[in-house]
Amino acid sequence: MPRSAKDIQLIELKDTISKLNELILSQTGTMDSLQKTIEDLRRELGNKQAEVDYLKAKLFGSSSEKLKAPFPGQMNLFAEELPDDRTLKIIEPEIIDVAAHKRERKPKATYEEMFEHLPCREVLLDSL
Repeated sequence: MPRSAKDIQLIELKDTISKLNELILSQTGTMDSLQKTIEDLRRELGNKQAEVDYLKAKLFGSSSEKLKAPFPGQMNLFAEELPDDRTLKIIEPEIIDVAAHKRERKPKATYEEMFEHLPCREVLLDSL
C-alpha cells in the first residue's frame, strides 16, 4: 500500500517529537545533577568560609582571656563578697634591708701570664 506524502511526513514528525522528548528528559536529568552539585559546592564553600573566619578571629582577634559577659549560671570567682561577721584586717608589709651586691670584675691577664706556657727559644742570626 502506497502511503501518501502526508502520512510519511506525519510518521517522521512523530519520531522527531519522541526523540525531542527523550532529549528533553536527558537534559533535565543533567540540569538536576548540576544543580545538586552547585548546591553541594555552595554549602562546602560556606563551611570553609566559616572556618577561615573562625581561624582569623583566633589568630588576629583579641588575646585577652577576660570575658565580656559571664556564662549564665556560672559563678564569678573574684567578685565574692565577704560575710558580714568578718572584718578586714590590713597587714603591714615588713621592710627588710638587704645589702647591695657589687660585682667585681676579674682582672685581665697580662701578656706574661697568657704566654708563659709557650716554649721559647733563642735564634742567633748572622747579619753578614
